[in-house]
Amino acid sequence: MRFSYAPLAVALLAQNTVATQNFTISNGQIFTPGFVVVDSPQPGTPMGGETIQVAIDVTADGKLPQPPYDESSPSLIYNISMFMFSYETGRNFSMANSSEALDANILNQEPGSTVKHVNFLWPDCLVGDGQPSDTSSDRGAYNISILQFFRLNNKNHYTIFNLPISVTNSIPKNSARPSCDSINNPLLSPNETISDPTIKTLFGPGDSTTVITSTGNDAKSNNNNDNNNNSSDNNNSNNNSQGGNGNSGSGESDNTNGNGNGNGNGNDANELGTPKTQATPENGLGSGAPV
Repeated sequence: MRFSYAPLAVALLAQNTVATQNFTISNGQIFTPGFVVVDSPQPGTPMGGETIQVAIDVTADGKLPQPPYDESSPSLIYNISMFMFSYETGRNFSMANSSEALDANILNQEPGSTVKHVNFLWPDCLVGDGQPSDTSSDRGAYNISILQFFRLNNKNHYTIFNLPISVTNSIPKNSARPSCDSINNPLLSPNETISDPTIKTLFGPGDSTTVITSTGNDAKSNNNNDNNNNSSDNNNSNNNSQGGNGNSGSGESDNTNGNGNGNGNGNDANELGTPKTQATPENGLGSGAPV
């Protein structure tokens, strides 16, 4: 059963740095509770076409080395996985490149590049154009949920970030589209989701988080304040956008999407959802294994 649909409006101010609906956005980049910086899409973007592309920087604009990592490093990313979910429709899709397995580690894609792209082929139940036609439609408001399992200065963390989009643009029929049921996962309630409440948005303008990236006499630290003067150059080198569920944006809200996973982006749960059954650090993330 669908909840009443209300279009999501995100007012982005015409300036370099904006905080909108608890999102920290600077020069088009969206910062998350982790090392991931979202390049695209922007929050609230109407989506369609053959695929949806999600572009993420996995180095927090150069504060973390590129993978593969030294396993003894005090700071690294274990895994990143993505879901697209909606409380309206009850759907929670595993997101992956069409050429990759659903449980493929995003970090292993595009070796040598700091930016990773997930080109998700829309599933068949989202074919159509415009707003949901009736209560049985699977089109409408969704969250792209980015799950990060990482080590920061010798402490492990697991966070969820939600980026809201609307599936309202035209999506044509294509025999290659996966069935929705084949990539769908059970939907968890807000109280069932797991996210580290101690981690707020990291590495955005004004954040002073220091990143230790090696050990011993060669220890290096990267203080975000030391790089603030270069943040514009770094941000302009990557195109960023966002949307989502869980510990999103500045992480000021107690619930995801207002009532969603982790510390949310302040959106109404009637508009957006939380991931269904999702991988946890114990499951290696991205496996879609039940919690």
